[in-house]
Amino acid sequence: MRHSIRIDGKRIAFVSDHTGFEEIWTTDSNGQDVRQVTSFGGPGAGSPRWSPDGTSIAFDSTVGGRAGIYVVAASGGAARRITSTEASGVRPSWARDGNWIYFGSDQSGDWQIWKTKPSGGRAIQVTRNGGREAFEAPGGEFVYYTKTPPSQGIWRVPVVGGTEVAELKVSGGGTQGKWALGGRGIYYLNQSDELAFQEFSTMRHSLLPTPGLQFGEGVANMMGAAADDRWILLTVLVRAEVHATLVRNFR
Repeated sequence: MRHSIRIDGKRIAFVSDHTGFEEIWTTDSNGQDVRQVTSFGGPGAGSPRWSPDGTSIAFDSTVGGRAGIYVVAASGGAARRITSTEASGVRPSWARDGNWIYFGSDQSGDWQIWKTKPSGGRAIQVTRNGGREAFEAPGGEFVYYTKTPPSQGIWRVPVVGGTEVAELKVSGGGTQGKWALGGRGIYYLNQSDELAFQEFSTMRHSLLPTPGLQFGEGVANMMGAAADDRWILLTVLVRAEVHATLVRNFR
């Protein structure tokens, strides 16, 4: 299951094939008030991410043939493609001020991180040495990103451009869909599929308790964390089925 948590922790966006097609849905943090957001009725939609103000959701879809980035109102309605149909775009995320959307694209010939306005228009290249999934840091000064699987590690680059630096160097940590940025640091699944945390201020790594939760190979393909670090959203394996689990006050 692919999903994301709204910045205030009150609602979750996720992908479901409940209608027979993969569409974007939302629910509250208790699993109630489930609403269908997209109605493509065919090509799949994935990787939903909330805008900082909670009014819009960015996601990727192959509805136009090539994968591209779309934006839709959280209440539903017509979705708008905001990236070029001449290249693929995947794994969107919002800048902290809501003025940009980051995404992975192969428009330069290989996969790099790009950004564009939520209204669309000219895309700006962010990385030069590879990139596919990115999140802007809480302070808005850096962009953290991972590269094309099976590459591991998390890098960062200034939002204004500059030197790209390896930030997370733990073996087996930092792969697409298995990490998220909170307000205090990086949450990620390590090589043993344990939930770990690296704090920005100290760079110290620690394991977080997840009693009874089973992640497993290929299960967690999207994680999310609230900006205040009170919530983290991840996918777990339950009775050989995939479900979204919200861990509250886990510190």
